[in-house]
This record gives sequence, structure tokens and C-alpha cells, in this order.
Amino acid sequence: MARIILSPNESFEHYHSHESRTIHVKGDIQITVGGMSYRMKNKECFDVPGNTPHTIINVGKEDAEVGCIGVGKSMQHKA
Repeated sequence: MARIILSPNESFEHYHSHESRTIHVKGDIQITVGGMSYRMKNKECFDVPGNTPHTIINVGKEDAEVGCIGVGKSMQHKA
């Protein structure tokens, strides 16, 4: 799991080939996916399809923290 800490007004824009699940840990954040923005509450999760640019923004006055987990078939390892 990737841990992302954002300062107030800081944003993090990226995309990846696999589906991901963003888990809101603390702070006040907004996530934008496909032109739609959503405010997340503590402990909420948000799934992002693969190859979809998305932005996480700290809209609060304190540091915010999210965790991101890659999920889906593309993340499975073959023996």
C-alpha cells in the first residue's frame, strides 16, 4: 500500500494501468476522477479504474493522509 501525505492545498495527480482503491485515513480531501469531484470522509474508500487520471487534493487546513492499494487482475503475480 502506498501512503500519501498532503499538506494543505497540495494535490497529487497521477494514473496507472491497474485499478486502485483509495482509502481516506485523515484530513479533508477531495478526489477528482473523470471530471467528477467527490469529498471524502474519514475511513471512506474510493475505487479508480485503471488508466484513469485522478487527482487527490487536500482541501483542509491540516495535513491529510490517504492510502492507495492496487487491485485487480493486472496486480496478480504469476508463479
